[in-house]
Amino acid sequence: MDAGSGSGVPRILPKAAAASTFPLLLRRAARVLTVLGLAMIPWLVFLHNGLPATAQALHWAWTWTGLDSFEALGLLCTGLLLRRGDCRACLTSAATSACCWSTPGSTP
Repeated sequence: MDAGSGSGVPRILPKAAAASTFPLLLRRAARVLTVLGLAMIPWLVFLHNGLPATAQALHWAWTWTGLDSFEALGLLCTGLLLRRGDCRACLTSAATSACCWSTPGSTP
């Protein structure tokens, strides 16, 4: 791994590698994650406005909107870091997957 342009952040590929040599799978994964993160923004608005006002938890709409906001942020960050070839994408990916698995009603 290369230190990049002096930023101290290791890169997945050396900076000298052209974008065309960047593995196709990583480029597609980066694009898909970025698009999914952006696509969640209208869902967040719908979710916040569409959830019932009454539930057994206070601020029910804010709870779900907050959770999905973190998932969208994780997808965006992972996608953007992958596009840059940054090794820190594995950190945002792990955090996003932990957030997704922690949703009520999901089974690990």
